[in-house]
Amino acid sequence: MDKIMESFKNLYKGENVVKQHIYIALLFYLPCLASTILQFLDKESKKEEIIIILVSAVIVGLLSIVPVFVLQGLWAKFINRRFSEAYGIPKLSWDCLSRGLKMFPLTLVWGLYIGIPSLLYLALVCLGFGISISSNQDPVFMIVAALGLLLAVMLLFIPLFLISPFVNMVFMKYCEKFEYSNELFNPLLPFRYMKKAFKDSIFLALKFVLVKMVMGMGAQMILFLVLMVLAIIAIPVVIVLAMVNEHIFDSSVWAIPVVMLVSVAAIIPAYVSWITNLAYVDNLEEIYVDKFLMEE
Repeated sequence: MDKIMESFKNLYKGENVVKQHIYIALLFYLPCLASTILQFLDKESKKEEIIIILVSAVIVGLLSIVPVFVLQGLWAKFINRRFSEAYGIPKLSWDCLSRGLKMFPLTLVWGLYIGIPSLLYLALVCLGFGISISSNQDPVFMIVAALGLLLAVMLLFIPLFLISPFVNMVFMKYCEKFEYSNELFNPLLPFRYMKKAFKDSIFLALKFVLVKMVMGMGAQMILFLVLMVLAIIAIPVVIVLAMVNEHIFDSSVWAIPVVMLVSVAAIIPAYVSWITNLAYVDNLEEIYVDKFLMEE
């Protein structure tokens, strides 16, 4: 665990580190805003309101593509930097966007490699569940079938968990020199990494399950406190406005500042999750270097 703590500390070393991390956190604002807008969808919403919410979410979602690619490019540059430097994170620049866009084909292909089998498995599970309950309407059987469905869905996470460290290593191989090769698109490549680094990589992944849980709970506590402070500040303002004009909140316009403020608060868990992932790939890269690059 000492090495994990050191990895987190190394993320906050270097020049202008505070400003750098503030900029990184702000990159999560648009994705968080899109997510927050969708949360305002309600069964009781009017048709016009639903259309406005959906259109707004789509527009913000499209705008979110740019910061997402920037973050992906920064992630790639971080991995590349770790091959030569042990601390700090790369400087944010337009090159991050370029790196993120150039890595998109690799991300897309491996997303399909993992996504298609997963969707086929879920489709077969749901089909089996549908056939079973259509032939037997007994309440006890339906409860057992529902539990079986839940268990079958949860079992999918086991192979995904086992393969994920080695898919990350595929991206590490690309980030060594930012060069494409046919080998990078070979669906068997993660299994080659698995043969030599299975024990160390899975043990690290298990440790970071605990780390992510702790960091996630910490982020949620901070988020809760921030929302509490915002609520305490907002309540007197709401009371005063209601006294001035009792119909002021009849309009849905008031929701705009609420959405914007909640989105700002939502940056906290998103940022913490991303930083935790950097610490994880930092430790995983040590295994990659030790098991594969040292032998070359």
